[in-house]
Amino acid sequence: MTLLDLSGNELGPHGAASLGEALRGNAVLTTLRLASNGLGREGGIALAEGLRSNHALATLELSANHLLDVAALAAVLPSTRIVELNLMQNRIGDRGCAALCAVLYHTR
Repeated sequence: MTLLDLSGNELGPHGAASLGEALRGNAVLTTLRLASNGLGREGGIALAEGLRSNHALATLELSANHLLDVAALAAVLPSTRIVELNLMQNRIGDRGCAALCAVLYHTR
């Protein structure tokens, strides 16, 4: 399986933590869609931890998850193969934007 779409399933932070664990050892999943799952800040951090050692995922859809702060996610992006990231409607604010911009600047 290369694509997993769990959008709109109310996974919450605990579901994100489980997915983060699963992503650590996964070498085939290239697309993960998790839009509208209420992951929240804690779920975003848990997912980011799993992504740290994942080198297969290329597309990550996280829109409308109330992430608020994406600094943890931004910190692991350089160690991933993610080329498409959707963070629409997450209210990431200035800090999140700055963290993402720093990653973009250093990965030119």
